[in-house]
Amino acid sequence: MSNRPAAALLVPLIILALDMVAARLAAQSGALPVRVMAANLTSGNYQSYEAPGIRILQGLKPDIVALQEFRYNASTNDAAVRTLVDTAFGTNFYFFKEYAAGYNIPNGIVSRWPIVEAGSWDDPLIGDRGFAWAHIALPGSNDLYMVSMHLYSGGTPTDRNTEATLIKSNLLATFPTNAWVVVAGDCNTGSRTEAAITTFKSFLSDDPVPTDSAVGGNPDTNEPRSKPYDYLFPSLPLRSFQTSVAFPSQTYANGLVFDSSVFATNASLDDIPPVTAGDSHAAGMQHMGIVKDFLLPLNQTNAPPVILAAPQDRTNTVGTLALFTVTASGDIPLAYQWRFNGTNLTGSTTDTCARTNVQPGDAGAYSVIITNDAGAVTSAPAVLTVTIPSTNTFTNLLAGWDFSGLSGYGPSPLAPTATADHLMVAGLTRGFGVTTQSTAAARTWGGNGFDAADANAAIIAGDVATFALAAATGYRVSFSAVSQLDYKRSNSGPPNGVLQFQIGNGAFIDITNLAYTSTDGASLAPIDLSAIPALQNVGAGTNVTFRFVNYGAGSLGGNWYLFDLANNPTPDLVIAGTVAPLNGTTNPPPAAPVLSRPARIGNQIVFQLTGTTGSNYIIQSSTNLASGWLPLQTNAAPFWITNPLQAPQQFFRGQAR
Repeated sequence: MSNRPAAALLVPLIILALDMVAARLAAQSGALPVRVMAANLTSGNYQSYEAPGIRILQGLKPDIVALQEFRYNASTNDAAVRTLVDTAFGTNFYFFKEYAAGYNIPNGIVSRWPIVEAGSWDDPLIGDRGFAWAHIALPGSNDLYMVSMHLYSGGTPTDRNTEATLIKSNLLATFPTNAWVVVAGDCNTGSRTEAAITTFKSFLSDDPVPTDSAVGGNPDTNEPRSKPYDYLFPSLPLRSFQTSVAFPSQTYANGLVFDSSVFATNASLDDIPPVTAGDSHAAGMQHMGIVKDFLLPLNQTNAPPVILAAPQDRTNTVGTLALFTVTASGDIPLAYQWRFNGTNLTGSTTDTCARTNVQPGDAGAYSVIITNDAGAVTSAPAVLTVTIPSTNTFTNLLAGWDFSGLSGYGPSPLAPTATADHLMVAGLTRGFGVTTQSTAAARTWGGNGFDAADANAAIIAGDVATFALAAATGYRVSFSAVSQLDYKRSNSGPPNGVLQFQIGNGAFIDITNLAYTSTDGASLAPIDLSAIPALQNVGAGTNVTFRFVNYGAGSLGGNWYLFDLANNPTPDLVIAGTVAPLNGTTNPPPAAPVLSRPARIGNQIVFQLTGTTGSNYIIQSSTNLASGWLPLQTNAAPFWITNPLQAPQQFFRGQAR
């Protein structure tokens, strides 16, 4: 609670109310005011947003912001970022933060209006961030596309031009022709004549150049105010709607480079509470913000929300993901609030309500209220039923290992804790180069010494782990997936691996590369084996050997383990498939698969495949429907699919195996 007098609190509230009235009048007259900002305003020692940068965002009240170093309390997790957005902008704002392993200072985009698509383009020169983009649904006939960039500070002008050229190529390939586009962020350029700026100006506008004053002024944006690091480039169609950035005590026709100390001198901080004069030069502050205002044409139809597809009842097993979705029409922006048994669900304010790791207490009625300026509508409740299975099982399990009771690296070989009938399994076995020195983590099986430089050197050194399966006499085995693979490594443990297979005494063949990015324990995505012909219908008595080849440990003591991540008695390494008689089949053909309507969560697309329960199905994807279908996941129905959202489009289909 603030200790300031109550009267002092009225100032920002009155200004906010005036802003809202101005926006409403502009909308009624056929124009939408939009304030866009580029903001690398982290400070302190952790490249993280702190009070000075947050106050600047609160005071300037941007509608759409390209953020760099999207961190709060030195964290990039979603909960921390959501807290930052709620504090600096408001709980009704949307955000996208790019997600990828190693993205320690990601870029992101915050918007007053819904983000309907978003993604990230890789930066080949830098591993801790990419280039974030978002498709924002503005009220009216046109949407806006934003790119948040952070070019290579340690690179050369040639490096930064390579990045600018890549952004241009991706932008032209991804966004519609003549779209309203803004590319904004920290270019780390020493001058406005660098090649990267020339590249951006070949298809975007940098005119007029904003400064910190109404007349003349300084356009430089790094914290010492000596170099032009930050830019806000609108596309040419959008540039025609640029207007002055106006405050009660000062107007900036060319846009604004915001320096709180300069603003306090030339204008009045009463215009932008709670900003203080020293905020832009706080300890460790990165840059000045760039602000440009636009007045966009707006088509108002005054259409209230209408529900086109209501949420549907769900029945879920304990521990699974339950998704409720709604489709609605009406004037945007549409605001969503999901409710559980009549009570609002905090943070559930999009067209999808996701309940992870459902428990019996999550069973009940879920509904959603959808509102816009023209009205509101409430959906009929959808009922979630949560079931508790009598035992934890894996459908179509061939062999599974539970590591919950192990200590001291575990024995070698280690027999599986669960196997299919008519199958012989040679347990997990350490290679001759793997040692078991020092103290092992609990609930693990593995070793240390995975220090070879690459996979070939690791094989020669024996830095491997193997297991083998063979069908019994009169039977054949087919492999569908490594459906569970939980691991852990020490700080100096191997970050890289290759999974291979061998039929009989033949050569080992690569299946896929493995990235062990977590030192706390993680689960790798299922690995599809169904598209490998050699792993289908393998005859009786023929050994199929799988081999983990791990390499790149930071020291001889670097540990790698297979790990009981869930801390329960279910298998942590699972090989899935089927065992069948050599002659004939045991089951009728499975039914045709059915795919649910997709939902988007962050930068992932999620949907469910249903069919004959227990039968194997494969999900494939393509970008053109006609060709190029690639396998994504094979599993027993029903199961959920989670896949990164791609652009410009992606198609999915299911097939029985």
